Amino acid sequence: MIRKALASRTTVMSAFFVSFYVGAEVTLGSRGYTFLITVRSTDTVMMAQIMPGY
Repeated sequence: MIRKALASRTTVMSAFFVSFYVGAEVTLGSRGYTFLITVRSTDTVMMAQIMPGY
């Protein structure tokens, strides 16, 4: 059953899509937080609460 699922094109494409999506989301979230802290010189606790809203 697992071999059949792993051999499926849909499973492989979905895995690549999810990996790319999660990687992009984490990268952009971290970059946004860093930008707000360093460039805008704002409060770290406040920005940590705002970033999940994006």
